[in-house]
Amino acid sequence: MQLALGENVAAGAPPPFRLIGFVESLGLGPLAPRVLSPGHLIEEILAEAGAKVPQLAQAHELVLDAMESQSWFEAGEAVERLLESQRGPKARVKAVMSVYLPTRRAFWARSCAMTAFALQLDRKAFGPLGAAFALVGREIASGAPLDKIPLMQCVADVTVAAFMSRR
Repeated sequence: MQLALGENVAAGAPPPFRLIGFVESLGLGPLAPRVLSPGHLIEEILAEAGAKVPQLAQAHELVLDAMESQSWFEAGEAVERLLESQRGPKARVKAVMSVYLPTRRAFWARSCAMTAFALQLDRKAFGPLGAAFALVGREIASGAPLDKIPLMQCVADVTVAAFMSRR
């Protein structure tokens, strides 16, 4: 909750009225906003995980295995326009990887950071998966080539598949 409030503070926007009412109904008392960048949140998660941080290659495998039951993809007018201008699935995936996803690094790093944060709340149930998402998020944010990051390839593939299924 503190992270969500921190995002509102950073954006200069008040939190949704219903959220305030919900938090007050819990009787937790005042909650201070916690403003953390995705990079800082990732480093905090990795520090807390300590020796239980997987190697990067294993982190990619864990994240991709988890993504089998999830569908992370891009949607919206900008993606539609880009994909409509391309012919064939391979050209569309390449366009998503080279044109669209580079502009969305911060979004995907934040998505990985927030997923890692949620998974770390129950390390017993999820094991190293939270730390794996944190490592992948850090790699996305680092500026590493997106075509070398399996999660980003998965996002591009699912984006194109979703686009094609609506046609």
